[in-house]
Amino acid sequence: MRVCVLYCGSVVDSAKLKSIVDSLARGISQQEGAPTVESFNMFREKGMNISYYDYYVFGSESSTFFGGKIPHSVYDFLKSCGNVSGKRCFCFVSKKGMRKGKTLQTLMKAVESQGAFITNFEILDSPAMASAMGKRLKLSNN
Repeated sequence: MRVCVLYCGSVVDSAKLKSIVDSLARGISQQEGAPTVESFNMFREKGMNISYYDYYVFGSESSTFFGGKIPHSVYDFLKSCGNVSGKRCFCFVSKKGMRKGKTLQTLMKAVESQGAFITNFEILDSPAMASAMGKRLKLSNN
């Protein structure tokens, strides 16, 4: 199984978000069957085709302190990334700013607008929490 972890922070290189993504990817790769996990920054990889992956993880942080908004790079990436319609995915936001639930809801709407099927979602506030989530994330229908 091939898993693609995509993330975008409010700044191009968000250290906290990157550490959460790395821990999440490590947790997923430790699952039974050892899935292949690759992570990409949506800001840097605009136009990349991700259609051939089996499962997607979309992560972001709020682009404002008051929350509810995600970076515009997420929308740009989703419009040009290929076909993700019908694919299963997990969405998360890092614990930054206020209204984290609203930020997560905004990310989920953006992903669902491309036809992806969200199987799980979470607000992750630490690398340890991300690693634990990656280990228990259900990747297949079995």
